[in-house]
Amino acid sequence: MPHFYRRFAMFAAFAVGVWAQNGAHDTEWPTYGADLANSKYRPLDQINASNFSKLELAWRFKTDSLGNRPEYKLEDTPLMVNGGIYATAGTRRSAVALDAGTGELIWAQG
Repeated sequence: MPHFYRRFAMFAAFAVGVWAQNGAHDTEWPTYGADLANSKYRPLDQINASNFSKLELAWRFKTDSLGNRPEYKLEDTPLMVNGGIYATAGTRRSAVALDAGTGELIWAQG
C-alpha cells in the first residue's frame, strides 16, 4: 500500500473513532499544526498501548481518479472540521472534502 494511503487511512481510522466518542470540538484538527499555537497535539486518551493493536481501518479513499498517473509519494496533513476531512490528493493536487464518518467524497476542486 503506498505511503499516502497508509498515512491517510490511519488518520481516518483514528479521526473517525475518536470523533464518534467525543464532541467534534475536542477532536478537530482545524489547522496544519492542530491549533493556532501549532501544538500538533490533542488531549485524547481513547487510543493507548493496550488497545492500539485492535485498531481497524474504518474506510479508505483512493485517489486514482484525481490525476493522470498513480501517486506514490503524496504526503499530506489533512484538516478535520465539522465532520469533514479536507486534504489534497492525486497528481493534480486536487483539494478534496470527505465525510469523516464514511470517507465518501463530498467535493473535489482542481
